[in-house]
Amino acid sequence: MRPIILVFLVALVAACHGNPSPTAPARPTVTVAPAMSAMITPRREFTGQFAAVQAVEVRPHVSGYIARVEFHEGTEVKAGDALFVIDPRPYEAALAGARAQMLRAQSAVHLTQVETVRAETLYAVHAMALEELDTRASAYAQAMADVRSAQAAMDTATLDLEWTVVRAPISGRVSRAAVTAGNYVQTGVSAPALTSIVSQDPIYVYFNADEQSYLAMGPGERGTVAIGLADETAFPHTARIDFVDNQLDGTTGTIRVRAVVDNHDRRLTPGLFARVQLVTGQSYRATLIEDRAIGTDQDKRYVYVVKADSTIDYRVIEIGPLDNGLRVATNGIAPGDRVVVDGLQRVRPGLKVVAQPEPAAADTRVPR
Repeated sequence: MRPIILVFLVALVAACHGNPSPTAPARPTVTVAPAMSAMITPRREFTGQFAAVQAVEVRPHVSGYIARVEFHEGTEVKAGDALFVIDPRPYEAALAGARAQMLRAQSAVHLTQVETVRAETLYAVHAMALEELDTRASAYAQAMADVRSAQAAMDTATLDLEWTVVRAPISGRVSRAAVTAGNYVQTGVSAPALTSIVSQDPIYVYFNADEQSYLAMGPGERGTVAIGLADETAFPHTARIDFVDNQLDGTTGTIRVRAVVDNHDRRLTPGLFARVQLVTGQSYRATLIEDRAIGTDQDKRYVYVVKADSTIDYRVIEIGPLDNGLRVATNGIAPGDRVVVDGLQRVRPGLKVVAQPEPAAADTRVPR
């Protein structure tokens, strides 16, 4: 009997002084952000590209050797500013020759005029034949025609001399000089351009709108769009739509749209890409949540909501567009619901959690 008593005593001591029973696991901690109610406006975003309102390739009107380059590359010039100077001496000589020809023609007019008057006097007293009078009158008419021809030649020579100074046809930013002093340049559209100029303010932005956006704009309407650059998160620039093409592209299902935007600070430049935001509907009130709070379950979208008793509730929702970084949510969520935004992988429906509000520094949303 003594061995049995000994085993019983050992079991009794182990029961009194052994390990305590295990405690319940700690509640997981999650970060929550309240669903918000706000007025939003339906918008669509497109990729656009800036283009100059005016763009000119500068070519000379006369041929010759470049004497001077009168501008600084990459700077702004005004219409009429001198850009290049072509050696004017051949054209000065041509103008001097045209003036001499003009004087010769004027002298011939004076002589033939005197002879015609004399012939008319002699013919009146029957001292000259009619044929001779006609000859004198014809010589005077020829001399007058020579004067007009000489005047045209002088005007052309004057114009050629003026064109030896190549001037800016428009105001804008000038490109680099394609030629330097001493190079020979020629006229003609096939000849290389001396430089180019693009206007700066205002500036166009072109984008292709889809069919639904075009229908939302309405026929003949000229609204505005918001513009954002690649290094901008918002859309700080406003542009006015001034042109919509006359037909949709059947291949892409889009239509070409152009808007005009001010460029007083010269930050925008032709060729730069832009994000274009177009309003496509009337404003309405919606519930907004953090986009990262949304999970995917096959073909459904869901969120986890912390109820008043700190338990997790599984909510199936429908989502809409993004608005200022927040997602429109419908059917299953209401303003004020505490939505789990961090720690989704640690929770399940019905589990009790410790809910911490999202830090204020990370919450940039402003109720509207």
